[in-house]
Amino acid sequence: MDEYICKIATLEEMEKNWNYLIEVHPNNNAWKIYKEEAIKNMKEKNTIVYYGILNGTIMLIKYLMALY
Repeated sequence: MDEYICKIATLEEMEKNWNYLIEVHPNNNAWKIYKEEAIKNMKEKNTIVYYGILNGTIMLIKYLMALY
């Protein structure tokens, strides 16, 4: 049976996921910029990042922007 988890991502999980995306896009420096912005926004509490994980693999990433 499939195991699905929806959770708020930790900083460590975001680092791991962004490092993977940078690795699979070696000739596109935009991914490094996206990573910096995403992590900065999480640390400053401007976004909440949710991961949908199916059988241990991240399948969905959702960024919710703080409105205040």
